[in-house]
Amino acid sequence: MPMPVHHKTAWRWVAGAVLCLFVANVWRVEADADLWGHLRFGLESLSTGKLAATDPYSYTAAGAAWTNHEWLSELMLAGSYRLGGVRGLILLRAGLLALTFAGLGVLVWRRTLSPAATLGLALFMITFLPEFYRLRPQMFTYTAFTWLIVICDQHGAGRRWGLVVLPWLFVAWCNFHAGFVAGLGVFGIHSCMFAWQARNLPNRRQEWCFLAAVMLACILATVCNPYGLRYWRYVLFAITLSRPEITEWGPVWNHHPVVLACYLTSVLAPAVVWLASTRRGAVAETAAFALVAYLAAAHARHVPFAMLLGAAVFIRRWPEFCRSIAGFLADRTIAIPRAFAFALLVLLVGLGGASKLTREVVACQNEGALAVQADLYPVDAVSFLAREHIEGNLYCGFNWGEFCLWHLAPGSRVFCDGRYETVYPADVSRLALGPLVTENDRRAILEQYPTEILLVPSASPLAEWLAARHDVVAVYDDGMARLFLKRIDRFEPWISTAPNARQQAAGSASGRHVPFPG
Repeated sequence: MPMPVHHKTAWRWVAGAVLCLFVANVWRVEADADLWGHLRFGLESLSTGKLAATDPYSYTAAGAAWTNHEWLSELMLAGSYRLGGVRGLILLRAGLLALTFAGLGVLVWRRTLSPAATLGLALFMITFLPEFYRLRPQMFTYTAFTWLIVICDQHGAGRRWGLVVLPWLFVAWCNFHAGFVAGLGVFGIHSCMFAWQARNLPNRRQEWCFLAAVMLACILATVCNPYGLRYWRYVLFAITLSRPEITEWGPVWNHHPVVLACYLTSVLAPAVVWLASTRRGAVAETAAFALVAYLAAAHARHVPFAMLLGAAVFIRRWPEFCRSIAGFLADRTIAIPRAFAFALLVLLVGLGGASKLTREVVACQNEGALAVQADLYPVDAVSFLAREHIEGNLYCGFNWGEFCLWHLAPGSRVFCDGRYETVYPADVSRLALGPLVTENDRRAILEQYPTEILLVPSASPLAEWLAARHDVVAVYDDGMARLFLKRIDRFEPWISTAPNARQQAAGSASGRHVPFPG
């Protein structure tokens, strides 16, 4: 049956508003703490033609075995950066986001979602989901996860052979990021439902064998990586690892209110629609959503999974939800207000997207498409180290590790960086991530390890403790970061001029952004 003209017009307006909103939200992004390391590792692999088997970047784990489970993501990031610089990275991110929203679009098309509901869903997803696409390997996982949902939905609709694509998806996914484990879990839940649904089919044995073969192929596909079974040893370790010091692994209610609001909307809106529907079918989708909602509450890192599965539940249940209140929706007395509300929503989305795009273009001209927050990273202090050619074993905490690694390697090696769980001993990770409130922990950094340079926040207790010691000297302080050198002959030229080493007024980095790489 052909689509009515007025319906086609509504979809055209929706498509225009969604496109405007999408472009506005992929124009610019802030650099993630791990981006510098991923680029450095990927560029090094492109240059040498091989993956580093041991760690060459630290002085606390030098030569340690390195299972780089994100190597393919790093090659993609490095290749994009080499071909197009920052624009290449932005285009890669935009392409992955477009693939993700294309997958959601397939679900919308299959479920015949209304233009108004589609616009509301798009407004939420395009506004918030790009915030989790931070030029990290995780963005490959979110895109792959979306298409896993699409493929499972296709099989549930009776298109049986779509599942044969999944093993190939997992071959790529496991080399992009270890988040493929979430995909295996969701597919396992769907496989159980598919097997249960096939119990009354005359060819049920054939269907069960097919599902078992696909599941086995998906598991075996994850061994197709440079490390073989050793990769799984890391995966099992990472799954059981406690990360209380990492903010994104904490409970969602400990995060920024926007993250909490995003989580609550992602969970409550699908839950309300599900409760108002007849709740028949799609048991696996519902079970997977409930499990992911729980995991996202416990670990904010999983919020994008809750958003994507929540969107799938919403898309499936919304038409049924509308039919359950069809009497109210069909009332002609509210037809004009509904049409006016829809037109107003389209207008607001379009104007909001245009307004944000304008702001992002202006910000891009001043700060670059990929911005570095100078009040989060020691931009000026690291520039001082590079300019003065001060090199050595550098303690810089955890969050600054890969920023320093990018700018100062190979002349300086770091104490720890974002690879803490794949390379570093537990004691090193604890010192890098911990608050260092005890005397023993502080002394360990200087005395247990061959630390020569210390780069610490200016206002931190560690900086005050170091300032009271006689074996280190502060040679730089810009109010954001303070730099200490150990009293050794190599550093004497800078130590002798230490009283005049202050470079900037305190607080000058506040709110400032600089273009990548900072």
